[in-house]
Amino acid sequence: MPPSAKVDADTLTKIGYSADQARDKAEAWQQNDALQRRLDDQNYLSGFGNNGGEEFISYMMSSESIVITGGDTWTKWNQKMHTMFEKIQNADGSWSGHHCITSPVICTAAALLCLTADRDVHVLLESSPLVKADKAAKEN
Repeated sequence: MPPSAKVDADTLTKIGYSADQARDKAEAWQQNDALQRRLDDQNYLSGFGNNGGEEFISYMMSSESIVITGGDTWTKWNQKMHTMFEKIQNADGSWSGHHCITSPVICTAAALLCLTADRDVHVLLESSPLVKADKAAKEN
């Protein structure tokens, strides 16, 4: 299928997925696409809250997912996270939650994992097909 092919159950069935797999993968693709569009909405990102530890963990998990997609989506997200974490960093270099999970140990660990998601060994050694395609497109 050409890279411009629509990602839907019909297309996925044509390339060899079973009907159930194609439906599940098409639904996951649509959910991911909708979420990526929301990442540009500052109100949505503010909706993570006022930086309790669970927000730090949400940012970390989002980064670990978005880095797999790579490209412009990752670049924009990563810049937003660096800007935000710089603004809320404690004077001693740590980060702390302001409600619920307040532990600077948990919050700092999550912040650092968020900020370095692109340096995870699995990302570096086993890039996803989308990351590989992005790199190949830039080389051509």
